[in-house]
Amino acid sequence: MANGHQAGSLILNQLKTFNESVVYFNQVISPAVLGGINSCVDKFCQNGENWVGEFKFVEDTDCWLTPTHWVINQQDEKYIDCKAWFCIDSINDDDDFWEALFCNVGCNGGEAGFIFDYNIKAIGGKTAWKNSIKAEDKTLAEITKLGLKNMGDGRFFLPVKLDLQLLAKTWDESGEFTAEDDCFQPIRDALDTLAKSVPFFDTLMQSGQSKTK
Repeated sequence: MANGHQAGSLILNQLKTFNESVVYFNQVISPAVLGGINSCVDKFCQNGENWVGEFKFVEDTDCWLTPTHWVINQQDEKYIDCKAWFCIDSINDDDDFWEALFCNVGCNGGEAGFIFDYNIKAIGGKTAWKNSIKAEDKTLAEITKLGLKNMGDGRFFLPVKLDLQLLAKTWDESGEFTAEDDCFQPIRDALDTLAKSVPFFDTLMQSGQSKTK
């Protein structure tokens, strides 16, 4: 962390204010922001007939969704086995707050967004999946054209950037966040992008599975 010595001195000299700020952020601001993000994903799945997921971003930072045709089986309401899914995740984070990552103000340039992840056994195995990614150049080009970054390990990351000033303005005006707030438009746009990417990931997974037959 840049200029850590001076930052430490400033914190110690203003420890009471720093402590009050951190406690308020953790207990009030963060749950409100993460709850707003969570509600966007939840509402997207509720409005769409072909998506399911879990939306526990506030409780344990777990929030994922998947098209229903990627579900292998659903034993009960709490357990869903999928061959692939999208989840909220981060890259290059340095123990940053999620809010800092979403607003691109993390310590080391970390980002937050959605990652495409998979159950390797359900999509043909590691070798077949790697070969599929190498062979399907046109499909990969379509995925990256949508804004998803190839992570090089079979996963793809779609960064989401929230406007920090708009977040602050929304909180100042209402003291809460909802799925309809303008500050979460980048989340809603990202979810629409994920929906557009599904046919391309279908092609990749079908290609990988066909190579194992």
